[in-house]
Amino acid sequence: FAYTVDGSDLGELSYENFNAATAKISIKGNSTHTGSAKGKMINAARIAIEINNSLPNEIPENTDGYEGFFHLDKIEGTTSYAEIEYLIRDFDKENFNMRKKILTDIVSKFNESFNNCIDLNIKDTYYNMANYIENNSQIIEQTKEAIKKVNVEPIVHAIRGGTDGAKITSKGIICPNLGTGAHNFHSIYEYVLLEDMEKTVEILVSIVKQFSNKEKIKNK
Repeated sequence: FAYTVDGSDLGELSYENFNAATAKISIKGNSTHTGSAKGKMINAARIAIEINNSLPNEIPENTDGYEGFFHLDKIEGTTSYAEIEYLIRDFDKENFNMRKKILTDIVSKFNESFNNCIDLNIKDTYYNMANYIENNSQIIEQTKEAIKKVNVEPIVHAIRGGTDGAKITSKGIICPNLGTGAHNFHSIYEYVLLEDMEKTVEILVSIVKQFSNKEKIKNK
């Protein structure tokens, strides 16, 4: 097993995260003179807007906790051609697959109306670590003990995002995530507390000590 150190609050321990996919939609329109466009023009930019408006209003700005979402990450286009990119996120695998189906069905419907001018490519990027760690609870419990030994209270919560550890875990190496003392990620107000970083080093050393006297962890 291993750890990523990519979380927020000091003492944070996370082993649940989103299932994640990216969706890329390309739309080939047909540009004509607007004065003679009736029955001829296919406005790719307008179709892009209509596809987005057809999705449920489950977006990052409206969700928290274990709620998933569709995130419009990129949209650009002209009458002739448009592109949309989405991030699809959900903790629950069934709901995650349902979200991909919702987008697929919407695109299929628009293709029926616009002569199959739309291409959709959905690619999974990472999965919820909890699906792999549930049989390795002893690693989590021992990690909590190691954090407590340096007088820090463990904070266990799910990540509304993902880490490299999610991909590592799916390959067979259990890899929960630890806090760093950093806040306001991905914004101009992002910062990290030096004191918390120093304490995180103590936590890492404590983890090594905690497991150095333990028998080899085995998967159940």
